[in-house]
Amino acid sequence: MIRPETFVGMNIPKGISLESILQASCKLTGVTKEEALSKSRFNKIPYCRQLYCYVAYHCNKKLSTERQSHRKSLHEIGALINCDYSTVLASKNKIQNQLGIYDDVTQDIKIIQDAVMIPNIQINTKVVNSSTVGYYNTPERMSKLVTK
Repeated sequence: MIRPETFVGMNIPKGISLESILQASCKLTGVTKEEALSKSRFNKIPYCRQLYCYVAYHCNKKLSTERQSHRKSLHEIGALINCDYSTVLASKNKIQNQLGIYDDVTQDIKIIQDAVMIPNIQINTKVVNSSTVGYYNTPERMSKLVTK
């Protein structure tokens, strides 16, 4: 039997795993793997999990178009950090909404992408007005707002 990895033209780098994405997210944010797997919402722990979900979701989306056999379900992405598929989607959407507002989120995603050697993820940034910024933003975040 011929294995799918032997076909020519399938150039997804081997070694991209959900664990490697989680390790890169943990290293970037300074969170231990045990903290990331916990239910804690203290400081940078949720941000670490949200970055993991965003990168894993988009890496999975890229794999699904190029090599169906290595595609992970949302349940598998969430199982690694002890959450369900709806939390994975909510985390992905939260990071997606922050991309156009905070430059450091985009930089964090690129750092994880480079660390795991994922082919470029299409990052859609939105330019927003200061009036569209949410209620919970702090003055420090307002100063980082990208406006036109």
